[in-house]
Amino acid sequence: MRFGRVLFAVVMLAALPVVGADAQSLALALSAPSVGSVAANTPVAVAVDAVGADAVGVEVTVGFEAPTTIALQDNGTNGDAVAGDGRFGGLIGGVGSGTLVRYRYVATSGSQQVTLPASNAARPRLGYVVQSLTTNSSLPTVDWFIDPVHYGELRAKPWLDDYKPAVVSVGGEVWDGVRVRVSGNGRSALKYSFKFKMPKGAPLQAPFLQWPVDEFKLDGDMNDPTGVIAPVASSIYEDSNPVMPQIAKVHVEQNFSDFGLFSLVEETDKLWRKRNGLDGPGDIHYEPEDITGVFIDDGSSDGLDERFKKENPEDGDHTHLYELIKAVDSAPTPERAAKLRDMFDLPSLIDGFAANAIVQHWDTTVHNYQLLRDGETGKWSFVYVDFDNTLYGTIPAVFPYGPDHLVSALRSDPVFSDMYLRRVRTLADKYLGGGVLLQRFRQMQAQMVADQSADLARWPRNFGTPAQGKAAVEAYIAHKTSYLLSEHQNADGVPNAPTPGLPLVVSDASFDGVSGPSGDSVTIYNPSQSEAIDLSGWKIEGAGSSTLPEGSVIPPEAEMVVPADTAAASAEFAAGTLLMGHLDAGGLDDAGGALRLRDLSGRIRAQAVLSEVVPRVAQPRTGLEIEASADQVETTTVGGAGVKLTVAVTNHGPKSVQSVALSATGTTCARTIGPIAVGQSVTFRCETLAYNAPDRSYRIRAVTGSSTYRSNRVEVRRLVHATNYWSQTFPNAPTVGHITLGEAGTVRIASTLAPPTSTPTATTPGVRWLVVSGLEKGRAIPTQGSLVAPGPVVSAPFTENVPVRVAAASRNGAGTSARTPLSPWITPRPNAQWPFASTDELIDKVYLDLEGALPTVGQRQGALAQIDQLGPAALVAEKLGNQRWGAQIEPLIRLYEAYFDRAPDVAGLKFWADQRVSGRTLMSISGQFARSGERLRKTGSLSNEAFVRLRLRRCLRSQTRFHGPRLLDLSPQ
Repeated sequence: MRFGRVLFAVVMLAALPVVGADAQSLALALSAPSVGSVAANTPVAVAVDAVGADAVGVEVTVGFEAPTTIALQDNGTNGDAVAGDGRFGGLIGGVGSGTLVRYRYVATSGSQQVTLPASNAARPRLGYVVQSLTTNSSLPTVDWFIDPVHYGELRAKPWLDDYKPAVVSVGGEVWDGVRVRVSGNGRSALKYSFKFKMPKGAPLQAPFLQWPVDEFKLDGDMNDPTGVIAPVASSIYEDSNPVMPQIAKVHVEQNFSDFGLFSLVEETDKLWRKRNGLDGPGDIHYEPEDITGVFIDDGSSDGLDERFKKENPEDGDHTHLYELIKAVDSAPTPERAAKLRDMFDLPSLIDGFAANAIVQHWDTTVHNYQLLRDGETGKWSFVYVDFDNTLYGTIPAVFPYGPDHLVSALRSDPVFSDMYLRRVRTLADKYLGGGVLLQRFRQMQAQMVADQSADLARWPRNFGTPAQGKAAVEAYIAHKTSYLLSEHQNADGVPNAPTPGLPLVVSDASFDGVSGPSGDSVTIYNPSQSEAIDLSGWKIEGAGSSTLPEGSVIPPEAEMVVPADTAAASAEFAAGTLLMGHLDAGGLDDAGGALRLRDLSGRIRAQAVLSEVVPRVAQPRTGLEIEASADQVETTTVGGAGVKLTVAVTNHGPKSVQSVALSATGTTCARTIGPIAVGQSVTFRCETLAYNAPDRSYRIRAVTGSSTYRSNRVEVRRLVHATNYWSQTFPNAPTVGHITLGEAGTVRIASTLAPPTSTPTATTPGVRWLVVSGLEKGRAIPTQGSLVAPGPVVSAPFTENVPVRVAAASRNGAGTSARTPLSPWITPRPNAQWPFASTDELIDKVYLDLEGALPTVGQRQGALAQIDQLGPAALVAEKLGNQRWGAQIEPLIRLYEAYFDRAPDVAGLKFWADQRVSGRTLMSISGQFARSGERLRKTGSLSNEAFVRLRLRRCLRSQTRFHGPRLLDLSPQ
């Protein structure tokens, strides 16, 4: 860049980028004394090449004082070796220890001026810090500088996210142009945390960081008396998740004064995304805004801007996120379970949730996670952050901590439960039973005692000494070890240790190259009837290769697919297929060679020649099948008592089962049922008993003869404060009235909302949806369902011509109420008037059959309104209940049946109904019928006794024995 005739260059030791430099006219290589290498009160010589300049100076800012300019001379002194050579030198005066000095060069030629660094540079000044005093800490030191006025503004309004200018010094380098603000949810004055944004294009690089970072947080770990909770907990995730943000314990100084012990945590920003390949086309990154990261559907995506910050792309929308939220917040059906398996990176989801259980990361219920969508595969995943509230307390829960509504949705999927609990067992064996977590904590904590003690003196907090904190964490580890590996180690909770050497089967493979390597896949089958198998880190070798990702678990009697291309496989395979990892480049051998699956010990657990593999065909069920579901997954009931369960036992065997003994720990479901015919089901209701933990798994077991069967896993949890920031005021179950047919397979449900579980306040969330479920014959799990907006009469879609029993539940921001009792059977039809083609046809038929005449215009309008509000049954009930029907119409119909063995024709019924209105008696009409030609043609001349016997036999459809003369009563009953 030229200004008049000035050619401006500075020679220094370290190359830095210069914004706006013209490479053809200005080549800049900057060097300056290293941070810490300048002795106290010693002048510093600086020099700059500035050919053609009229005057050159260095503008110096000491600390946060006003800048001053020192003139530089081209006279062979103070760094200028030769006079008149275009190099200008001078001295920056000496200052005291720990003083921040920033400077920039300014050259003029006529009216033109140029600065170095450029005036618009993101890093506007060079700098150094005069050698500081030796610190007592053995940790890396981070020094940050801020104008005391700006720091006072941060402390005065810590709740604001306003950034102030600052300077950071780490590892011998100074970064000017940094911005800083107070960070964190609590923002307690006892000890603040701070978020830093580095100058654009000038990331922080430090010896204790593996990669440069463009944003980071100095986390005060305010609630941690040990000082190491965050890095220890984070390390559990880092062991299996390579995209975890960097974290390091550092000694911090501010303006050359001790500032305490902090965790430097990399923010999940641009460099983090780029490093981990999360910035490609279609990749999406969201972060919950504060504590609002709840997966609730408000009916549109409009409110998501307030709940989820768009980290990348910043100008994106919430289309994909809203599709995910709608799936999470939909009705609890097998369709929802399959959809969620398809939408998430399953291994990552399973592994992260299991790690949450090990470290008890309960703070992820509404925030403290990053939500990512892979643009290539379309799969969602989480990265968990902010671990200050982990490794403490004795919350007695096995199930995962994560976004509350997602966790509740996943808990209704038995496939997820089997996978999750097996992975919990794997991590519990390693980190708890194997002692890894305790050893890691003790080693790091021992290194931190002196720094943490000094930090507590600098920032006093009332949570105990480092020794007390150490004891608390060790108590947590002991409790969690016992809880997961002893108290909850059972067939319904955390499973037993894996059975060594359980075989797996290569059950299918696609390898012929018809669709190229992207169409290749291998399918693995687990033949065990009861044991899920953790395949994390197992290797596929031979005709294809892959290392299965952490969290790859295959449930019992299930298949998993390892595809070459996840997106292609998602489109090819059935909904809910378990996709785990991917084959390495090239897919499978097109010739179909030998393929092996090795476990972590190197043992072969499955192998096959792919060209000889015959795809496994799922066999129909034999014997008994048991299904069970809970009326509610979430409850506020203390001890978990009183949750209703629906249980169905179906006989798929070749013969009738005479007696079945049922049992279920923690429930009232124990009983003996039978006989059950082939193809038939027995459905019954029972409930859970009180339990001393907020979550519980239930299974129903059935024994008949020498055979034992078990149901799917049923999960129930009681929400407590530690697992739900959003709200704990649940709705109660609604009251359901008439259920009638609607149009196009819908069912119309009259409903009334009930008061919530506790006294509502201004912040109590209202009921957003009615969750309408349908249970088909022989099923205890809702197989159909939908969300509908609450109202006096709601319409819910079902599959036409499939009988269901209907139930409804209320859902608000906290969760979902219990289901209502199941309705009688109803079969949704193509229209509300089925088998009539239209409402008008239905009304005509009702009036003709029950009134003997077509309705008037006013009667038709009234009937239409009645059917619209209450359904066809209400119109029929009204007509059957009025006086005209009982006194005039019904007796005439009975006369027609008695004399003519048929229903009345429309014209005839209308004629005789009018006769009744005119005062003619039933006896007179009966005599007329008896003398009619139609009666004589049908019965001939019969005696009174023979006629009565005939009428009784026809009316009652039986051979009635006659005992003496008596009258045929034609009066209404």
